[in-house]
Amino acid sequence: MNHPDVQVQEHDTELIDAKTVFRGSYARERPILRNATDLAGCVSLLELGARLGLIEPLRRETSIDPDRLATELSLPAGKMRALLHAYAAAGLLVKDPAGKSYSRSQEFDDYLYFSGYVLWGLSACRPFIEHTRDYLCAPTAPQSHPRDGGLVAVFSEWVGSKAFYPPVLGMIREIAPKKFVDLGCGTAKLILGVLAAIEGSTGVGVDVDPGVCRLARMNADARGLADRIRVVERPLQSLVEDPSPLDGAGIVHAGFVFHDLLPEETDVAIAVFKNCHKALSETGGYMILTELVPYRTNDRERKFSSLLSYFHTQFMERRLPNPSEWAGLLRAAGFQEVEFFEVDMPGARIIRAQARKGGSSTTLPEFAWEKNAD
Repeated sequence: MNHPDVQVQEHDTELIDAKTVFRGSYARERPILRNATDLAGCVSLLELGARLGLIEPLRRETSIDPDRLATELSLPAGKMRALLHAYAAAGLLVKDPAGKSYSRSQEFDDYLYFSGYVLWGLSACRPFIEHTRDYLCAPTAPQSHPRDGGLVAVFSEWVGSKAFYPPVLGMIREIAPKKFVDLGCGTAKLILGVLAAIEGSTGVGVDVDPGVCRLARMNADARGLADRIRVVERPLQSLVEDPSPLDGAGIVHAGFVFHDLLPEETDVAIAVFKNCHKALSETGGYMILTELVPYRTNDRERKFSSLLSYFHTQFMERRLPNPSEWAGLLRAAGFQEVEFFEVDMPGARIIRAQARKGGSSTTLPEFAWEKNAD
């Protein structure tokens, strides 16, 4: 479906006026993973730590005591000391020469970020690889061999910590909304960053997972921001009939949630977008999506983008819209100005659409999938 205000290159569905936010700068400037042995070492140690619940305490604490950490994670003290020794030997941690405590190395966050890509593809999506034939031939494969949603969330957040959270937060800080709504808020990392950055702002997080919502509330308590955030446990589809969490929003953000509705629930996606537009037109606010586009062919993105696109289309049976189709979905909901921003994560884009204050949602164009999908 073509739109007059969206320009698309002839051989690649990339917007010509795409604005670069990070576009690979982080990866190029920090070549810490020099070879396969470095990659194997840090990826395996960090996955082991993730499965034990070790990584979040390491990220939270400035001084890490092995015995206290062993008690917190219900592990033998000697085993914890041996594990932290291995982390220090690998350069992930630094041991205090005057005592037995540890601290994160300067490169810890970098290792975490780069490992997130590998672990998303090889660990979080392991059922696709181990049971490929079933996924390609047996309709019941997703029920018989499901992915671990917890690992998907953890490793995706490691990638997001450098690839898309910083540019999204920077964009939100520039707009400075009084109320921020995050659809698919997870553990509220982004909302709490917004509340800390914008004095007097409030936030609403919507997520369907009860465990994640519980962690979001705990995180808000820990940061002293519980009085400024409301976490709503409900599915995205519920906003069609009850859009009240959107009321008064200056920005509505959704991170990697709308593609899960496509293609079967395209009408639901547009209905939610319409309610977002209606709420945002009261404030002249913005819809910001962090989303996927299929099969990028440029050298920077093509390899990881191919993995993302193949897994989503063949194993998850999703339809990833190309840029002009994302623009069509938003225009069908009333948004007029749609912009695309590249980020470090291959195959991901920030999509921003403004709802003009007092704008009407009448005489909207109908949305149709393009015949030649990427």
